[in-house]
Amino acid sequence: METIGTGLFNRRMAAVYNNITTSIAFYPIIITVFHLALVIVMLQFDDSSLGRRLSYHFPWLKFNEMEAVRSIMTTLIAGIISLMALSFSMVMVVLNQTTTTISPKVMQGLISRKEHQFVLGNQFGAIVYFMVLLLLLRGAATHEVPTFSIALGLLLGFWSLGLFVYFILNISQAIQVTNIIVHIHEVTFRSLVQLKKDCEAEKARSTGAPLGETPYPYVTDKPGFLQQVNLKNLMRVARKHNLQLKMEPYFMDFIPSGSVLCWANIPPEKLPKKDRNFLYDSIHYFHTENIATNHNYGFTQLSEVAIKALSHAINDPGIAVMCIQFLSDLFANLYYIEETSLYTDETQTPRLLVKKINFEELFNLTISPIRHYGKKDQAVARALLGLLYVVAEEDLQEQKYRHLLNLHANAVLEGIKDTLIIPPDAMAFNKIIGKMQTMEPPYFEVQKFEIPE
Repeated sequence: METIGTGLFNRRMAAVYNNITTSIAFYPIIITVFHLALVIVMLQFDDSSLGRRLSYHFPWLKFNEMEAVRSIMTTLIAGIISLMALSFSMVMVVLNQTTTTISPKVMQGLISRKEHQFVLGNQFGAIVYFMVLLLLLRGAATHEVPTFSIALGLLLGFWSLGLFVYFILNISQAIQVTNIIVHIHEVTFRSLVQLKKDCEAEKARSTGAPLGETPYPYVTDKPGFLQQVNLKNLMRVARKHNLQLKMEPYFMDFIPSGSVLCWANIPPEKLPKKDRNFLYDSIHYFHTENIATNHNYGFTQLSEVAIKALSHAINDPGIAVMCIQFLSDLFANLYYIEETSLYTDETQTPRLLVKKINFEELFNLTISPIRHYGKKDQAVARALLGLLYVVAEEDLQEQKYRHLLNLHANAVLEGIKDTLIIPPDAMAFNKIIGKMQTMEPPYFEVQKFEIPE
């Protein structure tokens, strides 16, 4: 494994790479350049002997008037520009309305998704294709009309119309809150699966030797959220100076200027300035939330969607319940990932200890706000008890988080107690509590409600 997260470069290069690849203009520029090369290749093909022979066999593709060709190209350019303006003005209106019901942080990557960049790039590319074609044909005679270049241009025009329909359909589905929740879950789940594979691979490589004493602090040189570590570059410095490091913050933690970034067995002043800077450059900070890089953001974003749904302005507990159900699946998978990982170099010498997750802190950060905002909603309370039961099933043997889950279970029941004013409600919750009480070995310490008369 060469990276923790997805860091492939030093800090500056990683920031540039992240800005480029996450920009809405990344794929459109590539696709537009492709269309520019395509029109040049097609014109060369039409001018070749093979192109002329094929043109003779397809007379129905020929245009008899150059003016008609120019009119068609001009119309297509104007039409595609109008479609682009219409589609993106619609998107801005829809996004403006959607951000009132969903956290803007969750919506920030919607426009820059690859499928939307693909549509934008093809429409820009088609415009460039037509404009270059018009420019190069401005003095051409009727018998010099490039048959296949014009035919391909017409196909690109129809293709752009189809992409417009696809874009409107895709964006209308993407902004639906249920699809947003499913998308967050899928990306977070893939991130957890990859993290689990990386942990297992590193554990298989490890000899079990512990990390030595690391009494010397390395203070951060800039603030930010810890996101990635370029393991390859960091190991290069560690091997060179026989360095052993222990990261202080967890991934996703905010690191203020002047705080301890890591602990080492060698004082920072004994490292050459160049290598010390190289070490710092191997640790990356970003100011945006990328779930693919850090799975923790998937948990917090689902929590934010649930909290927004429980606000008085929206009051949609069904969305909150859906978020809780997906969170239960994610926490069940997170349970089996070790909180720390020890990385070794090529000689199997321990070099770096990182804190990847803090299950208890992430659980409180995610679940506590939902419980607070939905404490009087019976549907939310049932969903939260279901989540606690799912996590408890994973923890049934080791019981590492029994105290934590019992605290949350009793807090949920205490919050919902005043709403159980009719017998059916109390009986429904007693059925859930009874299921929790019968877990073997015993896990939950919860009491049933008294049935109101």
